[in-house]
Amino acid sequence: MPEEKEGKKFGAVEFQPPLLIVKTKRGLGLLDRLGSYTITPWLGWFSAFLMPIIAILGLYLVIRSVSLIISNALVREYIRSITPLANLLIPGLNPYLPLIYGWIALIVGIAVHETAHGVLARSLNFQVKSAGLLFFLIAPIGAFVEVDDKEIRAAKARDSGRVLAAGPGSNMLVALLSLLLLLTLVSSAAPIVNGIGITAVAEGYPAHMAGIQPGDVLTSINGVSITNVVDVQNILSTLKPGDKVVLEFVRLSNGAVIGSYSVEVSAAVNPYDSSRGYLGLIGVGLREVLDRYKDAWKSDPLLYLVWPTFSTANQQLIPFSQLMSRFYTSTLGSLYPTLANLFFWIWFVNFNISIFNALPIYPLDGGQTFRAILQGSLKNIASEATIKRLTLIVSIVILSLVVSMLLSPYLLPH
Repeated sequence: MPEEKEGKKFGAVEFQPPLLIVKTKRGLGLLDRLGSYTITPWLGWFSAFLMPIIAILGLYLVIRSVSLIISNALVREYIRSITPLANLLIPGLNPYLPLIYGWIALIVGIAVHETAHGVLARSLNFQVKSAGLLFFLIAPIGAFVEVDDKEIRAAKARDSGRVLAAGPGSNMLVALLSLLLLLTLVSSAAPIVNGIGITAVAEGYPAHMAGIQPGDVLTSINGVSITNVVDVQNILSTLKPGDKVVLEFVRLSNGAVIGSYSVEVSAAVNPYDSSRGYLGLIGVGLREVLDRYKDAWKSDPLLYLVWPTFSTANQQLIPFSQLMSRFYTSTLGSLYPTLANLFFWIWFVNFNISIFNALPIYPLDGGQTFRAILQGSLKNIASEATIKRLTLIVSIVILSLVVSMLLSPYLLPH
């Protein structure tokens, strides 16, 4: 909840390039009603407890990213290949953020964030001067509430802290709920046919010349049933150039089996090792992908931050990506990939809004909370000027880390 900036005002409309803000007093009654619920103060305390955890998680992710970028040239090259626009959570500018899913998630994230600030403010009897709609140029991106900043700064740290923490805390709760719904949806899915889903076929190699297509499912090799990648490796690892192999496939269309076929192909020379055979098939174990994603929270939770719109290699990890969803069926039918992608983007955008706003960078929520804590704990020891100076120093240090994360891939050598 950054402090209010100066902008060109036209009655109830403000233009703070590139944001257009439309203010109104309508909806304030709803904030009062929500703020009067018995559970609201408890949500405030829960958000205050959650805030430092979110901030620490955010700092960990930033430091981890900076460390990987500095130490790994391949990571730098990969980040350069996706362009700086990938850092913007703005659909239409970010090439990997889908327009419809992205706008829905962004609107939900901003509306949840600002409404939570307003509800906690009213619960603690702080004045909310207005509410309204927020536009990026002319595109709606959410809502906002305008809490009296002077009251917040003058209040006790425990009260102002709860109001400030409400935004990031609510975003994180919505993110985790969306992730839970996503995993529930993924649990409802199963491979249409168990086997190896073919995601790509190398042009000019035996598989391509035999008519094998991406989207087919490999079910057996030389009469041996195939259920996972290890089965394939065990059989094909001994293949030499010129060796013949019989492959059986199932062909899918619109979530159903439309046929099966068998082909005999002769292995070509492997472009990476001339002593080995090569068919030109790229695929993944369908059951393996599904199970790994469902259980990633146990051992690899960062998998849930992989975008289902990135490269083919990344999409192969995600059972509802455009590349992989054709291999699965669900009790929800054709709604499965739509709802899964919707919940993923609501999770992802709310998580990032929460993390970013919780960082101790003034005037973000985390920075204002940090200053409020300093004021409450050092009021008899340090002057207001010293507290401002400490807040500024911490903000500069954290902001420098964030900036280095964004710029290092382009400044460091290839």
